[in-house]
Amino acid sequence: MEPIAAFAGTIPENYERYLGPFLFEPYALDLVSRLKDKKYPAILELACGTGRVTNHLADAVNHDTLIATDLNPDMIKIAKTKVANENIKWMVADALDLPFPDESFDLVVCQFGMRGTTSWSARTAASWPVIRNRSSNRSALCIRVPDQQPSPRRACVRL
Repeated sequence: MEPIAAFAGTIPENYERYLGPFLFEPYALDLVSRLKDKKYPAILELACGTGRVTNHLADAVNHDTLIATDLNPDMIKIAKTKVANENIKWMVADALDLPFPDESFDLVVCQFGMRGTTSWSARTAASWPVIRNRSSNRSALCIRVPDQQPSPRRACVRL
């Protein structure tokens, strides 16, 4: 198993303040633009960090349930202060060991949670069972995978 990066103390605040607007916001807007105006009743966001994607998902994607998860409680603490939406359920969860029954979500989104990991396939595989209606055209797994290129690869797959 990979070591877990602890984003604690002042790291989450600095992460949001210095990296959020310049690095993560443009990609959050791009990712959500691919999903906006669609209906996904139940959405799960993995590695929500300080809530950049979460904020745009809540506003632009038609949904009934939005659960935003992160491995680091301090990141979620910052996200809750930045994203003023009482309908979002925030929770600490490991993307490799999701606490949800199979077929719980219509959309699973992960912006940059795969970066710094060598187990990309393991993280994707862990997400697969919680996606509902995998054989229909109504579900999606949307991930962004950083690589050595200047721009991260995108995979937004209609299942």
